[in-house]
Amino acid sequence: MKSIRDVINKMPETRDDLENKVLEYSPEIRKKVEENPEYRETLEKIVNEQYNNYESYIKGSMTHKLSATGHAVGYAADAYFLASGDIVGALGGKFINLLAQLPEKFYKSISYAVRTGSYLGAVQNIIEGIVSYLPGATILDQGLSRIAQKRMLKQTLYKVSEALGVEIKPWHERVYEKIGGKYKDVKNRAGNIVSPRTSGARLKPVFA
Repeated sequence: MKSIRDVINKMPETRDDLENKVLEYSPEIRKKVEENPEYRETLEKIVNEQYNNYESYIKGSMTHKLSATGHAVGYAADAYFLASGDIVGALGGKFINLLAQLPEKFYKSISYAVRTGSYLGAVQNIIEGIVSYLPGATILDQGLSRIAQKRMLKQTLYKVSEALGVEIKPWHERVYEKIGGKYKDVKNRAGNIVSPRTSGARLKPVFA
């Protein structure tokens, strides 16, 4: 199923996409791969293994195509509801969406959980489908394909970093490294933060 999130943050759909995402995520991995041909082989081997494990949940199947069609109907129903306020009419489209999701939400989710071991991902997929039946809430259902893509990328990054001896840093550390040195004379404003623990503390303006 395609999610509107794919427009903002596209997940890998092919082997090349997955490999490029890994190299884009970690400059350390990219550097090692560029410097050592053996590391390139290790990267390609892990990418192939992980992609083969998740490929059937990302694209190509009949349940995937049916789910994508139902999702489109769900967005149309949401747009109709937001424009007209007709909840009864919108529920008709949402019901069609719900029927189209059944093969993916149940049969495919069980298969996904058994094959990948990601039982939480399967449960998440089912719950999102139920919640998205509410008018205007189709956007909350990212679909099994995106859940599988995110899991695939995470597992690939973990296995590649372990094999190459590279530390995968959390997002806030990576952001800090990118902007480090670009801003000068920055003062620590921790004293301006008001906490329930500091009962009776005098309020200070944030931009003082």
